[in-house]
Amino acid sequence: MSDWEELGRKVVADGDLTRLRKTLGLNRSSMSELLQTSVVTYTQWEYGGVRLWPTTAERIGRFYHLAHNHLDLLNEAGIPMSELIPLHHATRTLGVSQGLLLKRYREGVVDAEDLGILGLWLYKEDLERIRDVL
Repeated sequence: MSDWEELGRKVVADGDLTRLRKTLGLNRSSMSELLQTSVVTYTQWEYGGVRLWPTTAERIGRFYHLAHNHLDLLNEAGIPMSELIPLHHATRTLGVSQGLLLKRYREGVVDAEDLGILGLWLYKEDLERIRDVL
């Protein structure tokens, strides 16, 4: 069993995946999107008692590890997760496409934090300003 697989199994069994989701302020649907699985499958992982394929456990372990690395970097920079919103949530809030918001980010019009495996996150306090420049 690889280290990633072992970590993934532990994360699911100990409820750490649920704690990570809550730390990120995400619902199960959003977390399942990040992990590229269905919300039904993700929910089963949270409730435990599910048998994970080795490749699935490895994917969960790797995701968990990388997510925590980025959270640690944010913490060191003094940026609380509560001040951020995932890009895909911001698109719904602003009523614009992800494509447009990504384009504005690449042009330097929209500021965001690139959290690697967690994707781009925008500052909640910037949403009104962003709406004005879109």
